[in-house]
Amino acid sequence: MNTAPLQHIGLTIDRILSQAIRRVGRRFYSERHSNLGHITTYLTAEGVPNLLQRSLLNEYLDDHISLRLLPTTHPYIPVLQGKGKYRASMNAVRLLATKFVLQDKAKLKIDKVITVLRGEKTNYNCITSNDKLVIKWRSCEEGDGSVGTCEKDVNLGKVRNVGEVDTSSPIISHILNPTKHELTSEIDYTQQLLRLIRGIFIFEFNEDNSCILVHTIDNVEMVDFDKIQTGALASP
Repeated sequence: MNTAPLQHIGLTIDRILSQAIRRVGRRFYSERHSNLGHITTYLTAEGVPNLLQRSLLNEYLDDHISLRLLPTTHPYIPVLQGKGKYRASMNAVRLLATKFVLQDKAKLKIDKVITVLRGEKTNYNCITSNDKLVIKWRSCEEGDGSVGTCEKDVNLGKVRNVGEVDTSSPIISHILNPTKHELTSEIDYTQQLLRLIRGIFIFEFNEDNSCILVHTIDNVEMVDFDKIQTGALASP
């Protein structure tokens, strides 16, 4: 029996399947990179600068999104997972920041944006191998982010590492479970001092970069100013 025709058919089918797989792979690669550009534009132009006023849009949050707080200095703080817990805890962070630490109109100014593609090595505290966006930010007291503490010299203030906070404090308890642990008088932050906060956000995306799978808040520092000073904020 001549098996040559069957072998030829088998080779043809393999070639067709290989070509189809390559086409699908190229489309997914293109879609993934297009989504990365889209979500990066949203986060840098709107999402992060206005994070003290409103939540990130629901369409950019993965159903199983994780929120990590200060994992470098406090790796034992529980990781919060799910849209509901994420939004509740971020609302708590927003309330604490604008009512007890900064002013109501404070915004976040982006100092630097770093894209880390899958497969690339990074020293940032991440938990997936997916594409990532690292945003270094600092607070601004003025709404447009062009004046106020954005122009202050950090050296003129007292720098405190927020990572030194006691994880048993009412602040952390409230962020982790806002409905169970309400704000109490133990929180002693006041707005008598002009303050600046700076840190980094690490956004790790899902497979096709359409949503945020992990949001990490890390390397947070607080600067207290005794009085209004002038000068340029030193670059981190």
